[in-house]
Amino acid sequence: MSSVEITIARVSSVFVTHDTLSVDLEDGRTVSVPLGWYPRLVHGTETERSNFEISGAGYGVHWPDLDEDIGVEGLLLGKRSLEGSASFERWLEQRKEKFQKDATAEQLLAQKNVCEIVRFEHNSDFRAYLATNPTGLAIVPERRGEADELILKGDARMFAKWITINKPSVFVDIQKADKELQLRSSDHWLPLVFLATDVALPVFLHIVAAYLFDRLKGALRGESARVHLSVVYEDKTAGLIKRFNFEGDAETLQKIIKKFDANEFTNE
Repeated sequence: MSSVEITIARVSSVFVTHDTLSVDLEDGRTVSVPLGWYPRLVHGTETERSNFEISGAGYGVHWPDLDEDIGVEGLLLGKRSLEGSASFERWLEQRKEKFQKDATAEQLLAQKNVCEIVRFEHNSDFRAYLATNPTGLAIVPERRGEADELILKGDARMFAKWITINKPSVFVDIQKADKELQLRSSDHWLPLVFLATDVALPVFLHIVAAYLFDRLKGALRGESARVHLSVVYEDKTAGLIKRFNFEGDAETLQKIIKKFDANEFTNE
């Protein structure tokens, strides 16, 4: 009976999406497996999955928040998690108890609504966009990770499709990305957007509000979802390129839109 020799290399980087675990090795190979092979990663939050350490002298990956360890050899051999159902159920129960006890001030602070308009210093990409796009808006990937890859996140394509169908007068351009990343499914991660000169910020925010209204129709009563939003635009009055950032609940976003409509918004 012949055997297959497995060449093992050290881990160079790790990338986790909502359904895939990808591990880059120092010899140039990339191993990608379904996230469902590792139940603890599936049940982890995006923050917990992003908090990993390269372990075992470089031949493994450890997630301290999830108490999960995965070795390169197991990945190359296509081995799923060997954790038994009883052990996994105990881990889930302990995790549930921990979350119930951890309703601390720090967690509450993390849920604080954020709304700001800041000067956009690194605006060469936006200037280039304005020079060639007099109308509409662009959905723009953002650089992420050590590989400096262009990542298109969250609701990008769904948001673009919704605008095309419901606001056909607004031209939408989706810029090329290296990867598309899905983040926490309970939240709405809107992509970074560049606005051309014919789309004012308040107009765009009304588009966002209408999109969220349609998305939230199917949400369960009492279900809480946060909105993550960033948009770059030209403030012609001030002669500046600015970036509007928002993180919070949909109700707060509606209140902010009303302030824009009444010309009462202040960056406080």
